[in-house]
Amino acid sequence: MNIPIFHIDFFSDWIVLLENDLTGFGYNTVGLSNEKIQIAYFNIKRRLIEPIKRDILKSREFTCPVERAIGLQRLEQEIKNGSDLKPYLSKYILDIDYNDNLLNHWGIYHLHLGDHVEASGFIKREGPVLYARFDKVNAYLVDVRGHNSWSEQSLIQVVHDNWPHTIAAFRYPASTRLSYHTTDNEVSKLRKANLNSTVGVRDGTVYGVIGGGSALNGVSNEVVSLMLHAKEKITKWQKLIEADIENIVEDALSKVSLQPHHLPTFLQQCFNILRCKRQQFIDSAVRPGGEFFQGIG
Repeated sequence: MNIPIFHIDFFSDWIVLLENDLTGFGYNTVGLSNEKIQIAYFNIKRRLIEPIKRDILKSREFTCPVERAIGLQRLEQEIKNGSDLKPYLSKYILDIDYNDNLLNHWGIYHLHLGDHVEASGFIKREGPVLYARFDKVNAYLVDVRGHNSWSEQSLIQVVHDNWPHTIAAFRYPASTRLSYHTTDNEVSKLRKANLNSTVGVRDGTVYGVIGGGSALNGVSNEVVSLMLHAKEKITKWQKLIEADIENIVEDALSKVSLQPHHLPTFLQQCFNILRCKRQQFIDSAVRPGGEFFQGIG
């Protein structure tokens, strides 16, 4: 039989989906290459904290200056309520190209503790900030420290002492020992050069890059991994659809008596089937583990 010609380009569909989401978030994607659109999307999604209700756990070492107590209480309530925490994040969240080294290397966020929201939509920037980690269930409040404590390895010591199970995946074998312990200042310099480093804690435990680390261009390794994962799935699904196109058309033909005046109906049936398969692709390919990607599709 003569098969109508269908142009299938899942990768272009994928890029359009990401562009639409980024535009919806308020970012300008004009002039960005396909690769940069993907990097920007995964990077922004990683830097934002998913707005879901969480329990709050504080480290034994946790302290908060009295002048930041009201701001901390307000933030804690927002966390418990599952509110959007974007106003508490760095204003660099507005920069589509920014790479957060603290998050990329140690999986730690910093949140501001001002007592009111300014006209910009962000919490007032002042004084010490909260250092915290998040998963789907808990917010782990590490400590409140100065705004430039990004490279203090004692942050990892606190996480190790209080919630070692949350970073166990990054722990080196027990036999591993460091012959040299990198100083906090050296950690800072390494990050500026986009180089990853290990962290050794007091009991001799050694951790790799808890946040996944960064590539030499500064982009999060996790972001690169997600981008490659999506591309692999897109390629796989497009090949599966192309290999099955005759069955798709046959399925459409079974739903309509193909007379010349029925051609639009036939094409609509083909489109509906392809759209259904496209949605299956989106659910499987661009939502690994069913997480991360609200708002797509």
